[in-house]
Amino acid sequence: MTKQFSLICLVLIQLSSCSKSTSDAQTLAVEPKQEPAKASFNGDAIAATLGDRVISIAQLDASMQIQLHDLEYRKFELRRAKLKALIQEQNELSSSFDHVKILLQPPTPPRLELPNSHYPSQAASPNDSVITLSLFCSYQSSHCTRIQPVLKTLRDKYNRIITTEYFDLPQGFHRYGKSAANAAHCATEQGIFQRYQSSLYSQRDNLTYARLRTLAQQLHIDMSDFGRCLEAQRHLPKIHRDIDYANRMGFGNVPTIFVNGLYIKGPQTAELYSYYIEQELARLSQARPIRSYLPLELVAIEQSKGAPNDKSASSIAHIRTLTDNLSLFLQAGDAVDELTLVETVRSDSVVLNHNKIRLLLPIEPDSTAMSEKKKAAADQKPDGHQKKESNSVIAMALSKDWIQEQLQDQTQLARHFELAAHKVEGVHLLKLRDIDKLEFYSVLGLRSGDVVLQINEEFVHEAQNPLWQTLHQEAEFEMLVMRQGFPIRYRFTID
Repeated sequence: MTKQFSLICLVLIQLSSCSKSTSDAQTLAVEPKQEPAKASFNGDAIAATLGDRVISIAQLDASMQIQLHDLEYRKFELRRAKLKALIQEQNELSSSFDHVKILLQPPTPPRLELPNSHYPSQAASPNDSVITLSLFCSYQSSHCTRIQPVLKTLRDKYNRIITTEYFDLPQGFHRYGKSAANAAHCATEQGIFQRYQSSLYSQRDNLTYARLRTLAQQLHIDMSDFGRCLEAQRHLPKIHRDIDYANRMGFGNVPTIFVNGLYIKGPQTAELYSYYIEQELARLSQARPIRSYLPLELVAIEQSKGAPNDKSASSIAHIRTLTDNLSLFLQAGDAVDELTLVETVRSDSVVLNHNKIRLLLPIEPDSTAMSEKKKAAADQKPDGHQKKESNSVIAMALSKDWIQEQLQDQTQLARHFELAAHKVEGVHLLKLRDIDKLEFYSVLGLRSGDVVLQINEEFVHEAQNPLWQTLHQEAEFEMLVMRQGFPIRYRFTID
């Protein structure tokens, strides 16, 4: 039954629909009253009259789009839950339902015109990007931390056609929210925004002034200027601008995410965000095909055999699948897979129709673009499905120089590992003690009492501790930690 309901939920997502652009005006103008001023049952219904002026229902609705959408979405969630219960009840009474068709759809989200971001945007190929993900978040929010792997999944899937931009929305109860956001802007001044941002999320529950400085110091930036930036709260006006905009528009909790301005109540799964992204791609690609983000390579265009002047002879596209390295020779109308058809074969490119999205697949002029595609394809399973990112993964950037400096005291650092009570195959696991005031362990996000289970899926125990060799030799690694009975996975990049 669980499997069947999962399929139903997926159908619900695929049946969702996007809206056309709507006004984001938040001022409630009072219009001159039209004669006769009679209430109606359309968008011009009158809510109030003030002398010879009126306030219409449409004006009210335009001033609180987000709040009204949230109410409608809550109604949708209640209906969906009730529908699930009814379907389960009917299936228990009868096993004759071979096919269930879900017609319930979520409400259409409003589209807002967002301000410009003060942060540098993240884009693999800005010239090809047609989708902008706009994220309002707080560095102290656990939900914003957990949404980061979802955003990475979306960036990997749509690679060159997606841009991510960031806005500050620290919540009132986030003690260090504004100071952390200011620190992120201070790091941006020195060109290390992405690396410093990942460090902030990895330490979200301990963003004191001292910790903000430590995280910057290990990335080897100009600490004198960074310190002055922190002390002066240099970027507080930028942060307040984002907060004021969010309050004016009626945003709720973080994260709040927009897809080309379409408001998506969050946090949501990568599948739901993908649905809205692909609705946008289908809309935009009707006028002009969008650069392909699929794991496909166009190797060559060949003319089919026939008489030299035979105008009926058609071109054949040699397409290679990057997930399993298959070669396909296809003409217009042929299927690449269940969702993708060859729409047109041109002299130097192919137009594909992928689930109603028109995609342009050119012959790559050099290996640079291909390496980007192959990297994205490597993050997919052989069956072509996107590899799932765990929401418990915390990504963080480390400086190689800082690591080398810290490892000068490796012997002393290693003494903070002690035998844990747990055993694996007869050997004790290792637990950390008395490390909360040590820079090395605090930057890694570790705490006293943590049991380090694995480094790159290799067990850590009394007979072996691969942490030190990994830090000396690897450019990236993963660490699995057990903290108070809960597993936490860290992903470190060293550069």
